[in-house]
Amino acid sequence: MKTTLRGRLTRFLLASALVSGLTALLLTNAALYSTFYNYKEAVQLQSASDFSEYTSRVYQLNDGWTGKTLTMLLAYPGTDEFSFRIYDTQELMVMNSQLRPDRVSFHQNMMRRMGRNAMFFQSRFYDGTNVVEDIVINGETIGTVELIYPSTFSVDTAELDFTSGVNRSLLMSLAIALGLSGLLSAYLSKLLSRPIVNLTEVTKSIRNGHFGRRAEERQSVRELTELSGAVNDLAETLSHQSEIRKRLTSDLAHELRTPLTIIQGQLDAILEGIFEATPDRLLVARSETERLIGLVERLREIADLEDDTVELTYDDIDLTVIVRDALTLFEADAMTRAQTLTSDLAFSLPMVGDAHRLRQVLVNLLSNAVKYTPDGGRIHVETGTIGSSEAFLKVFNSGAGIAPEDLPFLFDRFYRADVSRHRETGGSGIGLTIVKLIVDAHHGRIEVHSPAGEGTTFTVILPLQPSS
Repeated sequence: MKTTLRGRLTRFLLASALVSGLTALLLTNAALYSTFYNYKEAVQLQSASDFSEYTSRVYQLNDGWTGKTLTMLLAYPGTDEFSFRIYDTQELMVMNSQLRPDRVSFHQNMMRRMGRNAMFFQSRFYDGTNVVEDIVINGETIGTVELIYPSTFSVDTAELDFTSGVNRSLLMSLAIALGLSGLLSAYLSKLLSRPIVNLTEVTKSIRNGHFGRRAEERQSVRELTELSGAVNDLAETLSHQSEIRKRLTSDLAHELRTPLTIIQGQLDAILEGIFEATPDRLLVARSETERLIGLVERLREIADLEDDTVELTYDDIDLTVIVRDALTLFEADAMTRAQTLTSDLAFSLPMVGDAHRLRQVLVNLLSNAVKYTPDGGRIHVETGTIGSSEAFLKVFNSGAGIAPEDLPFLFDRFYRADVSRHRETGGSGIGLTIVKLIVDAHHGRIEVHSPAGEGTTFTVILPLQPSS
């Protein structure tokens, strides 16, 4: 069974908190007991040194190792924590003492309890310890004293309670931290998973064709905000594409219905004897048939260009000559509509490219300019170079321009910014698609600049030499 993102985040955060808390607990415990061990070891060494000095004074006071000396040594306050042995300079034991069994058991039991609390240092708190100190009088060593501890060192009840209390406090802190981490984990996982769940619902709606659904872009996490924005952009693009597809169906039906209706009308009239099958009548049917064939050929050309199955024929050409030839094709149409057709061309613009395809680019751009420039408007064509590696071609036409929301889709097949105007001007809506594909095939780029009410400028930028 697959787990949810929220569940995984909660478990991950809780596991992280648990590992961090246990690590802190163990490190704190290790530091505490390491410091405590070193402290008790120093106290023990100091106690042995003090007992050695006391032994020296008692020895001097009683003029040797006498019974009174032993009695006074046994009366020393620390002798309930250790037993001792005293050796002379010949290493012969002259005195010794033994702890009572109950005291030995007490110290060992206390040390075992301390060891259980120590975690990392348990073994260091179990072994007995022997400490040997010289007995010195006036700079002369008269023997040695060996202190035998039944455990590593002696621990009293207060010290044990203190260290146990620290451990309990650490465990309680860990429990509280885990509880808070659980609450925080639940909150954070909900905070992070909620927008993702929302995005999932939005994308499912988009998948089902509801392109109007949008995700909330104001998120608490920057990456989620960017993801929501990307999903909304995708929805917007798909919405436009859906509109384009709907328009494509309508436009294709229109493009096909008109010539087919004309052909059918001519043939029905001839078959019913209304018209005779004269060359003029047949020529009308043939003209509409050629129009259909032209539309199919342009669609096939787009498919070939998109699939990179069309190979460009690169030759040394002069772009200025190609532009001049294309301009002559539209002079009559421009004059008919009282349009001003001007140019500012480089004297010569040699480059390497496919002359036929680039002429196709010019014809499509100029055809659109003439169609969408109002009567009495202006069309201007300009060529030149950018640096030493690129050539540019600009085609400007006056008029209302193109709406900003239509610019991103201008080169999509069958896309038209003004459908009603298209019905008046004609055209299939695939000319700019072909232009873009040809420019891309030359490793160039095309840009559109269309301020509201100031006309439209198409700028084609081409490399003077084809890329390797």
